[in-house]
Amino acid sequence: MRYRALTALTLVLLWGLAGSAARQTPPSRQLALAKGESLTIVADGYAIRSRGHDSDGSFDLYDLTTGRSLWHRDPALARIVSYQALGDTLVLTEQAKVDGRPAPGTGHTYAVALATGAPLWDRDGSLGLGSTPDTVLLYCNGCTRDGVAVDTRTGALRWQSPLLRGDSMWARDELWNVAADGRMRGVRLADGVVREIGRLPAGSQLAGWDERYLIVIPSSVRSASGATEPTTLRLYDRSTLAAAGPPFPFPARTGGPASMQLCGVHMCARGTDLTVYDLDGDVAYVKPQFLLSNALNLDGGQSVLVGVQSGQGGDRTVVLDTATGRQIGDLGRWRALSSEGDRLWVFGGDWSGAALKVPVERRGPGSYLGVVVLRPGGLTVTSVTRLDGYYDSCDIGHGWLLCRDDVRHVAMARRLPVLLG
Repeated sequence: MRYRALTALTLVLLWGLAGSAARQTPPSRQLALAKGESLTIVADGYAIRSRGHDSDGSFDLYDLTTGRSLWHRDPALARIVSYQALGDTLVLTEQAKVDGRPAPGTGHTYAVALATGAPLWDRDGSLGLGSTPDTVLLYCNGCTRDGVAVDTRTGALRWQSPLLRGDSMWARDELWNVAADGRMRGVRLADGVVREIGRLPAGSQLAGWDERYLIVIPSSVRSASGATEPTTLRLYDRSTLAAAGPPFPFPARTGGPASMQLCGVHMCARGTDLTVYDLDGDVAYVKPQFLLSNALNLDGGQSVLVGVQSGQGGDRTVVLDTATGRQIGDLGRWRALSSEGDRLWVFGGDWSGAALKVPVERRGPGSYLGVVVLRPGGLTVTSVTRLDGYYDSCDIGHGWLLCRDDVRHVAMARRLPVLLG
């Protein structure tokens, strides 16, 4: 496939008039945090405040609109390991620990009303991928029990299947998994009906996927130490299960299979350096000291990589052309928070050296939130909003912005305005 490289990027800020209704932002809410506490957005208007890894695992649910704690919970077991808001229900999995580590087979899941914390149901098993506002999927990690699908509100059993496992792949309305003999089957989420999909080589394991390909770990080989270790990955066509090219070797200084991801029509290996392969398994280039955060596919088949480039001048957020590794944008010390399609939310306030073109008279003290839109031929910052203070970090989720000040031990929550939505 041919690539048309993006031109050098120019960042233009479109500022509204002071006091304009189009630039008015919703009021923010300050929340006090004790040292070591954190807030995580779980649903529109709600966040969990937890007390760090060394605590007893208790937490509060906060209303971000009012800044009030709605309810508090102390888990029966040692640690909450996962949770998900599904409609008006919050589902949480606890797991006991032995010698400081999660103990296999001890997962226990319960559901509560999101707004009140009122208990709804509890069951053995761990929360699985593919759960919806109607159905919760539970699997047993480290035991042979069947996985189950239950009603989100009541916990009543809907169906059960031995194919519902923690390593299942969520494929729209099905869960896919691979047996030891390579047979791939899908379980329909609505009713648990099983269908045959095809066959991969025996011993294959799923490591990832996108709309076109499966990332597969072939049957492992014995290392010199006698341990079983994967050494390569291979791509398979998702619709036919045919091999899409030769195996990819794991590059040095990466985190193994979890560090590999598809980036457009290339494979990216995250590590101390970024290694990018073409789909024939050949190394296209290596980008030293580059930490990948986002891979975005643009209209027209173009792909860009957003990440942090380390160097003597400090860490900088830059944009690369995926095909060539050429730097085509520099966001300086601004941080990429989240992406959706060709849109990227960035957070910062250090204007020095970045490609941000902002009149000095328009700058003020404090941190800023910006929206960057990437399109073929260029990049535009469509809006910048000044926040009510300096913050060390920010997150975006469920239509909300949540920022943290580690010096004052406070967090700020604000619903994203329509212009950023």
